[in-house]
Amino acid sequence: MTYILDALFVALGLIIDSKIFYAHFLILLAQVLLREKKMNLEFFLNAAIYSVILPDNYLPILFFCLYFIFNFFVTKGYVIKLTSYMMSFLLLVTVSFVSTFLNQVPMINIGFAVISFFPFFAFMWMSNSYDKAMKAINIKNVEFAVDEILYIQVFATIINLFTRYGRVVEDWSYGTFCDVGEQAQLFVVISLLSLFYLYRFLKDKKNRSALYKIIMCGVVMLTTNSWMLLGMFAVGMGLAYFFSLNPKRFIIASICIILLPSILRVGFTFLPENVQSSVSMMLADTTYLEYRFHKLIVYGETYFEIPSKDALFAVLGNGLGNYNSRGALICTGAYTEFYRDLFEPSISEYTGEYIVDYLQQTRGDYGSVLARPYASLMALMGEVGYLGVFFFMVAMVCLFKRKRMEIKMLIMVWLSFCFAESYFEYPKVIIVLYASIFLISAFEAENKLSDNKRQQLVEE
Repeated sequence: MTYILDALFVALGLIIDSKIFYAHFLILLAQVLLREKKMNLEFFLNAAIYSVILPDNYLPILFFCLYFIFNFFVTKGYVIKLTSYMMSFLLLVTVSFVSTFLNQVPMINIGFAVISFFPFFAFMWMSNSYDKAMKAINIKNVEFAVDEILYIQVFATIINLFTRYGRVVEDWSYGTFCDVGEQAQLFVVISLLSLFYLYRFLKDKKNRSALYKIIMCGVVMLTTNSWMLLGMFAVGMGLAYFFSLNPKRFIIASICIILLPSILRVGFTFLPENVQSSVSMMLADTTYLEYRFHKLIVYGETYFEIPSKDALFAVLGNGLGNYNSRGALICTGAYTEFYRDLFEPSISEYTGEYIVDYLQQTRGDYGSVLARPYASLMALMGEVGYLGVFFFMVAMVCLFKRKRMEIKMLIMVWLSFCFAESYFEYPKVIIVLYASIFLISAFEAENKLSDNKRQQLVEE
């Protein structure tokens, strides 16, 4: 019955008015509240997960913020365990403050940076430990919410197929996100879910439900037409594998690398015609290559060219919200429609020289996900410098040491996507990433506890 209602609301939201999704979200919240009887930690986590269906990126920030605040006090997050992970994260935060202060960043930029980066910093803080949150939350209920997100996006993709495919040249499949260009965000959200279901299937090969969900994720991902992100998804999984190599795996990986050119040559013939033509043009036309991969040029400017001219920028960057994060781009007035109606544009020297002109030239031009001059790993260097990048990488290495391969894949795939887009600052992506790692960690802890109990019974 629940999924029938989900399908009905998805159809109404996509065919009549996207505002219906907000009513759908409220009904889902009401169901959680009726079950929980109070606004506890589990309620706020489920609320954050359900906010992923909404066609905006602001309410998910709010609900993940509420979950973080509640988590902070319920699990006593203010009692800091100075692990190597937490130390590196706190040093990253310190560098961010120092850089912002020394660069005299305008308050409006700081404000939008804090809002847009909040889910990322909350995720980083809570990733230090999941133990206490697990004890306060029924993980089966959280898994149900995650499943419902997948089914809602599958229903939306089916409706998109009937209402948009063939009538819209690009971006016909965007789920419930309801905006041109949101197909990339849908791809990232669903790809992260697919890795969670991969874990569920590998833990229990008889779990056909998990296998079916992996297939559904794959279908939705393909309908987004996000071929570059599909490649980066594969790269992220490959890197997670390589960073976990033992000698036996090294031999297998070496053989795969040797065979890779032949595999790519054969695989190229099966790609859609528009993809084949794009690749052929990139190999033959340097102008077209620069157009499609202009972001790589901006990476070179950010990591090498500008630092060679400015020591402060090299070490500490240009300050939060003062280079090309989403917060900085919003403050230019060239990124969102509402900003100029409420505030005066605030553009730093670097943003004006290296970012805004190209942003204005390509606004509304399809290009590719790599043709736009902003990405989280680029903004990281631009706003906190080499020092901030170093502490971030140390934190990621510490987080990467989680035992499960699926968690390593989640982290590496997310970072691969952050090379191409601002997924530090998309709350839907952070929420799904957090929920997936949380659930895997919780199931692992549950399995370990069960194993210990069985061992005790055997010993007795």
